[in-house]
Amino acid sequence: MQELTHTLIKEKILPVLNGGEILLTIPPFGSINDIALGPHILRTLAVEKGYKTDILYLNLLLASRIGVELYEEIYNSPEFWMLGERLFARSAYGLPPLGKNPECCADEAMSICGKKKHVKMFYERNHQFDPNKYLQTEQICKSFIDEVIPIITSSDYRIVGCTTSTVGSTNCSIALLSGIKKHSPGTVTIIGGSNCEGQKAEGIASLSEAVDYIFSGESETTFLDFLKKYSALELPCQHIIRGEPLGDLDGFPIPDYKTYLNQAAYFLGESYLKNVKTWYESSRGCWWAQKSKCTFCGLPRRAFVHKSFNKVFSDLKRFKELHPDRMLFMADVIMPSSYQEKLLPLISEKEECPSLAYLLKANLDLKDLVNLKKAKINCLLPGIESLSTNLLKLMNKGIRLKENLLLLRNALSLGIYCYWTMLWGFPHDEISDYEEILRILPLIRHLQPPAEFLPVLIMRFSPYFNDRQYYRIDKIQPWRVFSMIYPDWADIEKLALYYAGEFPSGSYDNPKIIREIANEVSSWRNKWRDSRLFMNYFLDTYVIYDNRDLHKKEKSHVLNYPQAKELMTCSLYRESEIQKWAVEEKLGVVVDSHYVPLVTSSLGLLLEFEEKC
Repeated sequence: MQELTHTLIKEKILPVLNGGEILLTIPPFGSINDIALGPHILRTLAVEKGYKTDILYLNLLLASRIGVELYEEIYNSPEFWMLGERLFARSAYGLPPLGKNPECCADEAMSICGKKKHVKMFYERNHQFDPNKYLQTEQICKSFIDEVIPIITSSDYRIVGCTTSTVGSTNCSIALLSGIKKHSPGTVTIIGGSNCEGQKAEGIASLSEAVDYIFSGESETTFLDFLKKYSALELPCQHIIRGEPLGDLDGFPIPDYKTYLNQAAYFLGESYLKNVKTWYESSRGCWWAQKSKCTFCGLPRRAFVHKSFNKVFSDLKRFKELHPDRMLFMADVIMPSSYQEKLLPLISEKEECPSLAYLLKANLDLKDLVNLKKAKINCLLPGIESLSTNLLKLMNKGIRLKENLLLLRNALSLGIYCYWTMLWGFPHDEISDYEEILRILPLIRHLQPPAEFLPVLIMRFSPYFNDRQYYRIDKIQPWRVFSMIYPDWADIEKLALYYAGEFPSGSYDNPKIIREIANEVSSWRNKWRDSRLFMNYFLDTYVIYDNRDLHKKEKSHVLNYPQAKELMTCSLYRESEIQKWAVEEKLGVVVDSHYVPLVTSSLGLLLEFEEKC
């Protein structure tokens, strides 16, 4: 890693700044692959009102300094390391390099609960903590922020802000804004983002007096009001500016993504643009949470509101014009249910709309998936979360294992990619729930595996945190690592995102079965692309090809139409001859009193079997 001098950093920063009144910065260690949607919305709104506003991706600049590989290593490091925050703890508060007790990074128990008696939680994140490498990186981070501060202050921005929306970006924000305030006391410093939600805003306020204003909640309206008052020399008297839920999103213009794309290409090279994800927001809040919030969900409650169908359609067409070859990731917590009937037909098979990725509820039948595919929604982030109906009930998911298996089977058959996570470690779970998962996993190695196998975390804003007495969770306290990355004067109770607690749990009492599932998931990921369980129509017969490693050698089966139709159709388990045979051959499985087929096929065959039920 070569040291960037002040001159070289200045030569990198100045060409991407246009000068103006306001500078919004994206600090490390947020994702370098993703556009920071919130600041771009604010910038677009400010520019429309006549305020000259710039955005500076300091995370991209630092990645160019230390290398993308190391940056991603830090970004993806275990949560209990808090490595991104440790790397700027000295710059922000004068703490020791890497904060207090950096040796605890290698000790999950000490980082989470501060004592050795602790059941391991993170089975798939066995990163090796290299103190020498990260101490060297910390020195670079300190030099980096020390060099950036005078460059920004010399650019004469009247307002400088940071967004802190991920764990790992708060301390850099505080270091930057504190340094700017020291070099230029007249500069107004602001901060916002999801780390400023609710009580966390008061926690941010406890860190430093150098931050003039903290924007909490939805800030589009309050930010514009703030700029209007600033122009009239009437700055607000309150330190924390809390936004109110917005009732109408249609007035927001489509953000200008060029700033991010230009800086990604400039700092990291044109070839890096293939890794970039661009985002769009069609709704806010979660309509399911208004009915029954998932017990682990750490998103604050807010009213659900979505853009009109015509507004979204118009914005998608405009995005396609600006970025013709780029997929658009939807930032929604969940797809509005009305979009299935009213938006998807508008964009279905329209060349002027981009390919989309959407997060939605997993209760999608085959026809739902067909409609999504027609609308070029080729990537789903479904809330599958588990392969156990009992665990899904514990989560308040409002869905069963049957629907999750059918979604995975049908999505693969249609060529729709599913990005999903499997969770474990629920309060009051039972060992039998995980035994069921172990029974299912070897049968579905031909389907899309979870991206991660993670423990449920007690997060601020979640029902597990807010309703701890109802869920019988005792002795909740912030992860100990938060006291290691923040100064002694910080209000840890209001800053912390993750908490440890005590509760009965079959999975924590039986860690062996979690290790078995983690190993099975790892094997699944390695084998699924080469595994096949597929039905073809050939010479008036239906042929199933099966090369899963369940068998010593590849197998095939030949069926007539009635047999194939029954085998490929989800229905109540009646112990019919075909159903029993399919279960014996592991071509289907009995869950939730239903026979569920696991065999994939072409869309034509799947629709034929379903329509003739």
